[in-house]
Amino acid sequence: MKLNKRQLFFCLLTSVICFIILIVSTQTNEDYRKVDKIDAFKGVVENKYSNRGGIYLLLNNGNKILLLTVNNYNYSPSAIDDFIMIGDSIVKQSNSGIIHVFRNKKYYRFIMDKDIKKEKKKLD
Repeated sequence: MKLNKRQLFFCLLTSVICFIILIVSTQTNEDYRKVDKIDAFKGVVENKYSNRGGIYLLLNNGNKILLLTVNNYNYSPSAIDDFIMIGDSIVKQSNSGIIHVFRNKKYYRFIMDKDIKKEKKKLD
């Protein structure tokens, strides 16, 4: 199979773009620290992106953290990586698995390594 100049240029350009994306995403991910239960952090979310089952957060104090996806089915969206928004305040105490999210004077919580089931409403 013989390629003409236009096809060859397109293949080369596509390869270069894919290579650049791979390099940038690899370097970016290495800057973020995966949060464990022993870790503590707090700050306001300045930037975020989701990738491969986690959310990468840049906080206003310069901390770069990676939270693995957990769900709280009482919220919509239920996955933490879809739920957290830029401008949210987020806090996690040391030796605790609870991630506290504050938005518009409301409090939300997620638990590391555990999905929270939807609470059934009590009927009187």
